[in-house]
Parts: sequence; C-alpha cells; structure tokens
Amino acid sequence: MVRRWFFALSALALIAVGLASLWWPGAAWSLLFIGPLILLGIRDSLQRKHTVLRNFPVIGHGRYFMEMVRPEIQQYFIESNIDAFPIEREMRSVVYRRAKGDLDTTPFGTQRNVYRIGYEWAGHSIAARRPPQHTPRVSVGGPDCQQPYSASLLNVSALSFGALSSNAVRALNRGARLADIYAVDYVEIRLPIPDADLAFIDLPLDHRDVKRTGGGPVVTLRVSQLLPA
Repeated sequence: MVRRWFFALSALALIAVGLASLWWPGAAWSLLFIGPLILLGIRDSLQRKHTVLRNFPVIGHGRYFMEMVRPEIQQYFIESNIDAFPIEREMRSVVYRRAKGDLDTTPFGTQRNVYRIGYEWAGHSIAARRPPQHTPRVSVGGPDCQQPYSASLLNVSALSFGALSSNAVRALNRGARLADIYAVDYVEIRLPIPDADLAFIDLPLDHRDVKRTGGGPVVTLRVSQLLPA
C-alpha cells in the first residue's frame, strides 16, 4: 500500500515540477532534492534484501537510523547512572575520575534506593557473635605483580565534621584501625590544627625539601577561604 502511494506521489511531484517550470524556470532546481529521493525509493522497491525498505520506500530508512542512534539515546537520555548493565555509569565515572586524579566521591548520600526490596546491606553490631577469623580482604595482583594491593571489603564511607561531630569521626577512625580496614577517604580539617589533633591524622611533620626516611602517607591539603566583598 505504501509502495503504491510512493509511486503515485513521485509521479505527481514530477508533473508538478514540470508544470511549475513553464511559468518559473527556477522550479526545476527542486529536482536536486526530489530526484535523489525518487531514485532511492525505486531502489528500495526493487531490492529484495530488506522487507521494511521494500514495503516502505524511503521512509523505511528511518527505522534503521533509529536503531543506529538507539544506544546513544538510551545512554544519555533514558537510563540513569545505576541502570546500565553489566557496568553502570556510576562505576565507570568512578574509574574515570580515579584515573584522572579527580574527586571520586559524591556528597550527600547515594543515588541508590537503599529501601527497595532485595537491596543488600550490612548491619552494624556492637558485639559480633561470630567474629571472622581473618580480615575480610581481597588481594589484587598475582605473583608477578611488583606492587600487589590488599583491598578491604568493608570500609567506612566518606565523613565530614559537618555531618558528624569530631568525636564521632575520631571514634570511627579508631574502630577502623582496630578492624584493619580503611577509614575516611575524604575529610574536612579545620586550620590551624592543634598539636593534640596531629596524632589522629598522622601527618608527616618534616619539611617538604627534606627527604623522608619513614613510610608516612602522602597528604594534600586544600584550603577554601571566603574573601571579603
């Protein structure tokens, strides 16, 4: 049915252009647009490889175009950061940010629905009835790896003194040290730092130009200061 309409409309278009050219010769330039479409429709009608194109000349190409751009539309406009499979956008963004050395944490909680049915989580216990016999860790790197990495399965999420008091953050850090897991991956520090608090954050106290002899952590401090208007 659509194929018949195509041939009828093509014939009417050619007749209309021919009649219009009698009064205005410039109308013949429209064949530069109409001609290729008619030739494409004839090719679609005669080919036997794609049924869609044979039954829907010209407009059938829209179906294949939508199939071509469907992954991009799905990725950028429809799915959320946690819907993709097998690797969601949220996890890919973490990998990209860590590779670039950027901040890889998202403030103010998570985008996941932690109250949905089937969501798995670990509850806190003041006194575990059956403590594990070994630290829950996974070794990353085989025998040929020069710098193997021991990743902890349980960690303390990012904290700040704006969300919890300083005493609560220190208590969590001490508990993480006892459990041999990683504690805070991003902290807020009020400057200047009192001498009594230096022991809790374990900063190297030597000068930057002096070669370190110990295995202290590499620390980067950032200061945000509001300037008067």
